Amino acid sequence: MSFVLITLRWYYGGKIVFGPPSDYVGGSVTEVLEVDTDRMSYFELKGYIKDLGYTTDCSLFIRSPIDGFLVEVKSDKVICDISSMFKNGDRMDVYVCHEVNEPEIAPLALDYVPHVMDSGVGGVGGESFTSFNEIEFPVEPSSPHSEHFNPSSQPSNPLGEPSNTSSQPSNPLSEPSNTSYQPSNPAAEPSNPSVESSDDESYDESDNESDERSEVYSSEESLDSDVHEEYRDFRASRRHFNRSNRRTRGTTTEQIHTTEKGPDIGYDETNVGSKDSLLGKLGGDEPYYPSDKAPSFELEEETGWGDGEEVEQIVRKKKKNRVIFYPTSEKIVWELGLVFANVREFREAVTKYAVQEKIQIEKYVNEPGRVRVRCCKKGCPWLLVASLDSQTTDFVVKNYNPIHICVSSTHNYLCNSRFLAVRYKDRITEQPNIRIIKLQELIRKELDIQVGKTIVRRARARVLKEIMGDHIAEYGRIFDYRDEILRTNPGSTCIVKFGEIVETGHKIFEGFYVCFHALKKAFFGGTRKCIGLDGCFLKGVCRGQLLVAVCKDGNNQMLPIAWAIVEVENKFTWAWFLTLVKYDLHLGVGHELTLITDMQKGLEIAVEDLLPLAEHKMCARHVLANWCKNWKGIERRNVFWKIAKTTFEAELRDHIDAMKKLGSDCLDGLLYYNVERWCKKYFQEHSKCDSVDNNMAESFNSWILSARYKTIITMLEEIRIKMMKRIGQLREFSNTWVTDISPMAFKILQQNINKSMHCNISWNGERGFEVVDKGFTHCVDLVRRTCSCRAWQLKGIPCPHGVAALHYKQYEPIHYVASCYHKETYLRTYEYVIQPMNNMNMWPPSVNPRVQPPAVKQLPGRPSKARRKEANETKRTGKLSKCGAVMTCSNCHTKGHNKRGCPIPPTVPTQTATTSTQP
Repeated sequence: MSFVLITLRWYYGGKIVFGPPSDYVGGSVTEVLEVDTDRMSYFELKGYIKDLGYTTDCSLFIRSPIDGFLVEVKSDKVICDISSMFKNGDRMDVYVCHEVNEPEIAPLALDYVPHVMDSGVGGVGGESFTSFNEIEFPVEPSSPHSEHFNPSSQPSNPLGEPSNTSSQPSNPLSEPSNTSYQPSNPAAEPSNPSVESSDDESYDESDNESDERSEVYSSEESLDSDVHEEYRDFRASRRHFNRSNRRTRGTTTEQIHTTEKGPDIGYDETNVGSKDSLLGKLGGDEPYYPSDKAPSFELEEETGWGDGEEVEQIVRKKKKNRVIFYPTSEKIVWELGLVFANVREFREAVTKYAVQEKIQIEKYVNEPGRVRVRCCKKGCPWLLVASLDSQTTDFVVKNYNPIHICVSSTHNYLCNSRFLAVRYKDRITEQPNIRIIKLQELIRKELDIQVGKTIVRRARARVLKEIMGDHIAEYGRIFDYRDEILRTNPGSTCIVKFGEIVETGHKIFEGFYVCFHALKKAFFGGTRKCIGLDGCFLKGVCRGQLLVAVCKDGNNQMLPIAWAIVEVENKFTWAWFLTLVKYDLHLGVGHELTLITDMQKGLEIAVEDLLPLAEHKMCARHVLANWCKNWKGIERRNVFWKIAKTTFEAELRDHIDAMKKLGSDCLDGLLYYNVERWCKKYFQEHSKCDSVDNNMAESFNSWILSARYKTIITMLEEIRIKMMKRIGQLREFSNTWVTDISPMAFKILQQNINKSMHCNISWNGERGFEVVDKGFTHCVDLVRRTCSCRAWQLKGIPCPHGVAALHYKQYEPIHYVASCYHKETYLRTYEYVIQPMNNMNMWPPSVNPRVQPPAVKQLPGRPSKARRKEANETKRTGKLSKCGAVMTCSNCHTKGHNKRGCPIPPTVPTQTATTSTQP
């Protein structure tokens, strides 16, 4: 899900001049950053108006991003329609049209109240006021305009009918004149019973008129009335309650932008440090005093509630506006007061900003307590200064000039190996052997920056060093890793082999072997007794060989049983590995066991000594690779594979004759390798595996390719985690099977069914069949499940001849598939799982001896990392090699050499000078 975050720019305190084009005159501007458009509503915009210090009785207009017209906002539907037009990072302009252009501010003091009669608020709009402290009964005339108070004008009702008029001061901020009140004729003025309710609500609806005038009591009789006294107390308490509520509606200093907009959005450098910048702009019930003037707060004469009790005044503290930087921000936006956790986080943000904006900047002051950054171009005013805050220990931006007058560049020295290692850590971790050129091209496409090969190589080395860890420390804790395996996976076998230096007594690592309990149970649960053995080089800082024993499950997929790390590959290390595998899998002397191996050094001797009765196959692909060094050709190669996959003797003789026609010497070279160990015709039938190659072990070596670059414990842990996840995935994979047999077995059966359509059947009336196919007649026995072609016995799946016989008897061939391919056997194979383990940091302390890594023998030349290609293996892309091509000399036209090696010197053509005469 993607969020659309926009910036709200508020225009308030001014007036809208409707166009075209429409404009906003006067007022102030405030921005609200990162507003989610999905959460915008009509009432949320009204809430922003309250924060600005205005009432919600206003109109809102939003400028459309398409045509630029102002759209009035009256409901959430209008906001939803307009918000859909904005994209992430856009700016929405909101204009406030209000009757009052200044924020609503509570009055500072109540100096006087309007003159009050027994019947309500006395006097008409043009009448004068009398101070509450100056009331005298009876009133003596002190001026020509003053008159005596007439008590006969009071109504007989004690509460009386309220008057329909209210007194207004001519100047509420000046002292009222000392004039008497001239009563009006009650008979001439109609009474209005609604004036009393309007007078009680005047604090909320008359723009604080009731707070700017004082009340006087009209007669001496009213002061003696208990009813009038109770009424006056009620109204006084109501006025005090409303006044307290208004005081809490003031705005804070954080929400008022008092200066004009600077060069960049959100920045203002024109009024920094001005003492008068906040005068008249603060909300609340207190006036603003500059900090250098005493007193810094106002003391009123009367601070009690009227009973002599003093009330302690609360001095409000100004809150600091802190903007905290988040390291996960995709785009860097600088701002004065931006807070960083430490100097390292600030430096990383500077580098990220330089790469994003493609500009050349430098940290010309780079200290732990302060950093000053400037543009590398001479004359560019851009500047960024940040230093350590002594109070909070945070790193704060204290000086910033956002103006750039330079141009972007495709080279940036801040894009160094440290930055690239952090950015591309995941990619390098997934592909440790990624080429420098490919990684360099990836950086150029994503960042639009040219980076040298040396920087890219260092970045990759940083990541590999970080993910690999300290190989010396991991060798030292190899015994602790063994204990953790045995603790979390009981029944497993884990052995550490080490030697000892006589002079120093230090223990040197020699080998590590592991076979998990779940893999032992998998081998006993239903896998075929066919094991492939192979070894591969370790490519990282840990040198050595990794030996592995792999078998096949019911779906013809690899199932690693055990693996070990040794220094070198020879008959001693293979003997040590096979001895442990023989003990864990109860192989005995190898009865009814099949081993498939390559041509490893010393492996054949170890197999003959430890498993003498086991069937030992050789990988046909390695035989072909060695034989093709002297005998090349596609036709010879095709005949070789026909010989290797032949299952009966008559067909084998035909293919040998075909090879003899291609050259008798090439046949002798092929028969040099024992044909009984790589031809199907001589394979035994107990293992139900007719593979002529060792691809299942080669697949395991390719599967753990990335782990082979890492340190020893990191590599072993990655292999263990891969196996743990693979077992869980294969258990779930069985739920997708459409039949009772595995998908690979079902695929082979379908191919044999298609081939059976070309067979001719003859039945003897009991259980024997003669099947004619491609000139050969085969005998099929359905009860014994055999065929003279031996393909059924070798694989365990009915061959085309057996399928033809089963269809003749209307039997289902799927019911004659061997049990090793059934779903029940497959689930029994993966019944047990590898248990999870804690990492090295959580292992308990132990007293195990520390093992040192083995000495690495430095071989001459650069160590090769690419796989050695076979003699007949060619590249799939690129330029075709001319290896083996016969050259022809362009000088003497003789084959065997070129022009540079020609013994005959080249002939230089003679040039004849011709002279021309001018007529």
